[in-house]
Amino acid sequence: HIEAMVKELGLLATLAPAAKVVFGMNYGCWLFHAAPYSSDRFYDTTGALSFLVAVLQEVSAQRTLSPRTAAVVSAGVLWCLRLGSFLFDRIARDGHDRRMNKMKGNPWLFLIPFTLQAVWTMSLLTPSILAVRHGGHHATPGHGPAADRPPPPEPIGPIDYAIGAVWVFGFALEVLADRQKAAFAVAGLREKQGFISTGVWAHSRHPNYMGEIILWAATALMAYRDIQSNPQCTVASAVLAAPTLTYLLLNFVSGVPILEARAQNLWGAQQDFRRYVESTPVLWGSPTALLGEMLN
Repeated sequence: HIEAMVKELGLLATLAPAAKVVFGMNYGCWLFHAAPYSSDRFYDTTGALSFLVAVLQEVSAQRTLSPRTAAVVSAGVLWCLRLGSFLFDRIARDGHDRRMNKMKGNPWLFLIPFTLQAVWTMSLLTPSILAVRHGGHHATPGHGPAADRPPPPEPIGPIDYAIGAVWVFGFALEVLADRQKAAFAVAGLREKQGFISTGVWAHSRHPNYMGEIILWAATALMAYRDIQSNPQCTVASAVLAAPTLTYLLLNFVSGVPILEARAQNLWGAQQDFRRYVESTPVLWGSPTALLGEMLN
């Protein structure tokens, strides 16, 4: 029990600087803008910016990064820039986030999504922070006496390339799903047809969420391979917080349940929608079918 407590305290100390940034920015947005003006306009932007600032804070303290650490950090930054800009464009176009409509009138209730976003952001930062703090670059000369340096990690090999390919698949799937749904709305098909069931959406009812979970699983695996050989990192498995919490939030809290309930209310009586629901998986579509759709 004492050993477990020491490990947990070590992890908390490692994540503390990022937590100050993430929770500070999210609660600051809630306190000075969201609550006073009942506005969700900068909700997603605050989440993205807090991720970027925390990552840059960690990286700025390092002189060099191992190839795997650089890949983990770059993957997180690329994901954040893409999704953050997409969500900002969406709320600028729509004017509000439907998920927040019932919460904006109560400041304390409105605090819940900001807290959830901060916790989720911290889980997504865990692979990058642990890789930066304990990655393979710490085994190179210049990172303390040779006796104190951890053994070098395995050289980059086929497993790493396979993980990278999985990340690219997940990222591309999320991007394509978002673009197809945005094009569907811009073309006015949301008003005419209601729900999208073409493209990658023909193989999964939530392909963007599927892509998000996959890319964070790949990011976590790459980070784990970078830090597993460092005995100074006693909480390497903490990197799994990123895909685990992403899956739980999207599948049980803020994603699938809300959208599925809304879809049933809007189109549940339509025969074509019922056929779509019966023939299309909620989340995990066929990777080969989705890949074929993406290549087309």
